[in-house]
Amino acid sequence: MKKYFKIAGLTFTTFAIIYLVVCFFAPHSFKAEKSITINKSPDLIYSTVSDFSTWPSWSPWQKSDTMIVSEYVGTPGTIGHKTSWKSKKEGDGTQEIIALAPNEYIKTGINVSPDPSSMFFSEWYFTGDSLQTTVTWTMDSGTMPFLLRGAALLFDMKSTMETYYDRGLNDLKKVVEEK
Repeated sequence: MKKYFKIAGLTFTTFAIIYLVVCFFAPHSFKAEKSITINKSPDLIYSTVSDFSTWPSWSPWQKSDTMIVSEYVGTPGTIGHKTSWKSKKEGDGTQEIIALAPNEYIKTGINVSPDPSSMFFSEWYFTGDSLQTTVTWTMDSGTMPFLLRGAALLFDMKSTMETYYDRGLNDLKKVVEEK
């Protein structure tokens, strides 16, 4: 029995050391970005993205969990407009508009951690004319906590986010082009 615990302890210690080394060498942050061209004007797309109550129709996270419970606070399209959600599948969090330039740019702060100071940022850019708009959705992880760096590298969070963004942008395109 002692031998079993010794082997288990050595195995755990070895994996812990390997993970800490991965964390040490992993990037401190990452940026994800995806773009799409939508056959509508920037103002229509901007008004859809800047109103969190429209997100259930195209957001990849909200489509992934139909049981998600969301609340909306503030005026859509203004700084301070905020959504909070609770989800057993996707986790709990908040997102708030923290900067904007009407019909051109939106920046949101997102928190999915119990620590309210742990925030990452998402930005939206809308460039085009009355017929067509290029929409770019980005995410900056900010400086990640040391122990999260290994997980971000091992689970390829950048590619994961880009997959979600690609899905969301394609669904946004369908929703907006049907208006």
